[in-house]
Amino acid sequence: MAREHDVGFIAMKSLAGGRISNAKIAFKYFMQLPDVVLIPGIQKVQEIEEIVQILEGPRTITKTEQKEMQRLRQKLGTKFCHRCDYCQPCTAEIPISFVLDYPALKVTQSPESLFAGHFKSTYGKSASCTQCGECEERCPFGLPIKEMVEEYAMSYQMIRRTISRRRLQDRQQP
Repeated sequence: MAREHDVGFIAMKSLAGGRISNAKIAFKYFMQLPDVVLIPGIQKVQEIEEIVQILEGPRTITKTEQKEMQRLRQKLGTKFCHRCDYCQPCTAEIPISFVLDYPALKVTQSPESLFAGHFKSTYGKSASCTQCGECEERCPFGLPIKEMVEEYAMSYQMIRRTISRRRLQDRQQP
């Protein structure tokens, strides 16, 4: 539609809010689209250098890269937060994008860090969701935010209790 109206297209969150770690594949995909401008969300100088290498390299997508793209699409699905924060502000002051990052955090964080400090207070706060739905009205990706916040908060608390029980059992054993 953008091409029909001679309008450019800006691809924000082109790495799926940090969920796609293979920037080479993402950038090569977007380089196939001549009228798309990327906003990748760079955090480190190293990332800029990686992007420059990709842009200077071959732009054709190999069969192996096509298979990897398909694998990534299946793994990501469509129900994930892109961390754009358009859902904010939350009436209950819940940092929604942080809470919705839970599936990635539980894989990348150690239990010691995930169940203490900032994580603990954030996921504790997520239980105070009023289910007002304002966040869902603002989400450009149409995510079921209320459902996701509830699901992730419950999962967090369940895993936290399980780990606490294990630690208690470990301490009680001679």
